Amino acid sequence: MVKKEPIGHLWQFPDKNYILKWAGILSAFAGIQVLVQLVSFLSGILIVSNLTKADYAVYTVATSSFIILFTLSDLGIGNALLALGGKVWNDNLRLGQLLRSALKLRLVYFLFGALAFTAVLFSLSLRAGASLRLTIGIWAILLVNALLQMNYTIWSIVPRLRTEITRLQTLDLSASLLRLAFLAGAALTFMSTAVVLIVNGLGLGLQALVGWRWANRVIVPAARATPGDRQAILDLSKNEIPNALFYCVYGQASVI
Repeated sequence: MVKKEPIGHLWQFPDKNYILKWAGILSAFAGIQVLVQLVSFLSGILIVSNLTKADYAVYTVATSSFIILFTLSDLGIGNALLALGGKVWNDNLRLGQLLRSALKLRLVYFLFGALAFTAVLFSLSLRAGASLRLTIGIWAILLVNALLQMNYTIWSIVPRLRTEITRLQTLDLSASLLRLAFLAGAALTFMSTAVVLIVNGLGLGLQALVGWRWANRVIVPAARATPGDRQAILDLSKNEIPNALFYCVYGQASVI
């Protein structure tokens, strides 16, 4: 007669509690991500419903130009940070040096990217019917927004390396809810391309501020950029430059 095994022995995984733990983490991850997407969808509905056709055309140009600026300001630095940061994530001094090196390098990229961004924004925005005054205003707003996002994506490397994904998602959800609240208020009063971009900047500002506070609780304040880290980031990121340039050209071709 064959002896029946207890039900608990049927579990094939080596560590049941470990699997259940990660199943819970992934469920929470998916749940928050769905909420972020839903809030972003509602924000998009408010924008489409309340902007005039002319304003929405300018908004589309502004959004595509912003993507160019941010893409040219990164050029693989974010991915290089994750790769290099994985080796020093538990060394607060080295991690600080790496982040500050990336921030300095990204600022250089930002200055060059701003040239291409400016040319694209002014040519397409004026063609879309925006006034010169409005275009200059949009240009200034987008530069600030890009700097905020640039800083956030650097500082957020710290919680990402520490797999604090829920914390990052909660911040993303908070920023999305903030944007939705201000957009709802603008829909009841006055909404324009500039207003929408300013509201986007408020969300980015929240993320940049909180990300900076998180990072500076971990890294050593005296950490400074080093030539070695700069070169290591360049070596890893240079392979992504052709893809980034192609993405920029392809994206603008679809807008035009």
